[in-house]
Amino acid sequence: MSCDPFHSYNPRVPNKSTSQEYFPSELPPDILSLVRHTISALQFLGATIIPISLPSTSYALSAYYVIASAEASSNMARYDGVQYGMFDLNFSQ
Repeated sequence: MSCDPFHSYNPRVPNKSTSQEYFPSELPPDILSLVRHTISALQFLGATIIPISLPSTSYALSAYYVIASAEASSNMARYDGVQYGMFDLNFSQ
């Protein structure tokens, strides 16, 4: 068995895409070099690399925090029976 991960790899779907938003100027050069080498290896194996743009990527982290906290509160409501607002059968003012 070879140690080269691309030795016997054959992409089943010949089209791959790269998003330009994931290559910021702050990306360390050694990481960028590894990613570019992987893209070149895929092209060598016959994959077609299609550059794409995902302009909403900058909102991903904010959306994640909103969705994660909503999901957590929804799951907690299942366990403790709390829904929206206060519910008490013996409540008196």
